[in-house]
Amino acid sequence: LGAAEAVLLSECGSEVLQSLRPHYSALVAIADLATGNPHLRSFLRMVAQLQVRADAAEREAHHWRSRCNAVEVQLQQARTDGEALQERMGLQHRQGEDLRAQLEAAGRSREGADVEHRKNEERLNSDLERCRAEVLRLGAQGMAQSQALASEQAAMLASSHEINRLRVELEVVGTMGRQQAAALEAARRQAAGADLSAEHAAQERVRVEALLKHATREQHEELMVATEAATAEAAKLRRRVDGGREELQGVRRVLASTEALVAEVQTISPCTNAAAEFLRDGESPAAQLANGPPPLAAGGPAPVRIPVLALRWAPGVTLDTTPIMRAIRAEGVYGMFHQLQTGARVPEQVELTVCCANGHWFCAREEEANRFAALLLYQALHRDAPVSATCRVGSPHAMMSQPPVEFTGLGVRSSGALWRTPPLSDEDFFKAFLTGSSLKE
Repeated sequence: LGAAEAVLLSECGSEVLQSLRPHYSALVAIADLATGNPHLRSFLRMVAQLQVRADAAEREAHHWRSRCNAVEVQLQQARTDGEALQERMGLQHRQGEDLRAQLEAAGRSREGADVEHRKNEERLNSDLERCRAEVLRLGAQGMAQSQALASEQAAMLASSHEINRLRVELEVVGTMGRQQAAALEAARRQAAGADLSAEHAAQERVRVEALLKHATREQHEELMVATEAATAEAAKLRRRVDGGREELQGVRRVLASTEALVAEVQTISPCTNAAAEFLRDGESPAAQLANGPPPLAAGGPAPVRIPVLALRWAPGVTLDTTPIMRAIRAEGVYGMFHQLQTGARVPEQVELTVCCANGHWFCAREEEANRFAALLLYQALHRDAPVSATCRVGSPHAMMSQPPVEFTGLGVRSSGALWRTPPLSDEDFFKAFLTGSSLKE
């Protein structure tokens, strides 16, 4: 039996024997037979390997069982979340249906919406200008109210000094009354020393005391009236100061809100700030060319750089946005926009003819509408930095018609379009694409 256990221990190992303890007697019997049989020793080794694999598989199964329990808990949570998401999806689906209906209605009124969109853009720009003017006005008003508040505080301080002066005068009058009382007492003593009659002295004393009381009462009444008037004036000034302070705080709140709105606009579109600074700079080279006589130079005045967001469409200018071959060539709106976007061309290489009318800058020539549109498209994709074009400043007579005062020029109409929705077949689309090209023939 000892040799069999030694064979079993050498072939299987102590850990395997510990796992196969319920079958130890059978293993000992097999080991006893395997003492001189190498095949049975191989069998014992295989049993040991299988037991090791089984133990490892059991440990792995236990690990995965715990993982599965955790996953089941997560799955249950996910199922709960999924049900909640389904409810939200149902709500979103219903909202989507409502939005689809609204979009269909909006699609039917697209042209009216486009007009409204342009009006909203114009209104937004006008609101921005008004907000900036309001910021400046409120700043000036705040400064004026601060100065008024300072002057009212000075007046209040002067009233306080006046009250103190009246109090000093009241004390002086009291001192004078005491001096008169002392003089009365001296007169009484003098009268007694001069051996005046008692009745005459008493009458004189009563008369002097009545005069003193009357003078003192009048001066006291005058001082009380002056004190009340000064107190009322001080209260009035204090109320005015409090009202001015509240109004100044309201102005500061409005100013802070307006500044936050302007800061948000600058955060969303930093390039707008450069355009606004250009429009407010009366000493820029473009403004000097527009306001003063043109310099005498060969080829006319030198070109200047102007942000494209500061320019407007001239009256009567339209734009054909149909994507045809001519539009994607080098001078077409899409071709030029693609060159700008890929870096093959920089905005400074695009030249425009501009003029200033009614305080606004317009792109004067209709044949340069594609360049202006391409620059605006490029600016729309690069709101982080201003896009400036090279502009030659001309006179307002370069435009086809003079813009009226109420004309904004912030939008352009589409005209000459070959289609509004793309043709359904590829052949019709390609034929439309080749319009104006020799390849169509």
